[in-house]
Amino acid sequence: MPSDSDTTETGAPATLTTSYDTGWTLGAALGYNFGNTRLEGEIAYQKADEDKASWAGVTSDATGDVSALSFLVNGYYDFTNSSAFTPYLSAGLGFAKIKWAGDGYSVDDTVFAYQVGAGVGYALSKKSPLM
Repeated sequence: MPSDSDTTETGAPATLTTSYDTGWTLGAALGYNFGNTRLEGEIAYQKADEDKASWAGVTSDATGDVSALSFLVNGYYDFTNSSAFTPYLSAGLGFAKIKWAGDGYSVDDTVFAYQVGAGVGYALSKKSPLM
């Protein structure tokens, strides 16, 4: 779910705040398992419609959308143990092309992208690579 965004233009008297509807994401990753560390390349596309826009105290419905095409290299560290559950930490670095379009107008930018995470894997069988 995209978070609200604030846009400020040099010399403008106010900041534009935009909120978004729940969007969707499609992604794919390919990687290699080195034991308790993993490395992967990831590509993802995200899109969400604008919901509301506020400027100078006035709020109205918005008609644009925002999208992001991202490319990341992610690393994982697995805390292996004798349980079927394996906790892990992850971090990724890369870049994203962000595009906003609405009312016949569009802007885009390529920016640095990152992500951090934590989770738990569960081995469905003893042949699972996480066991």
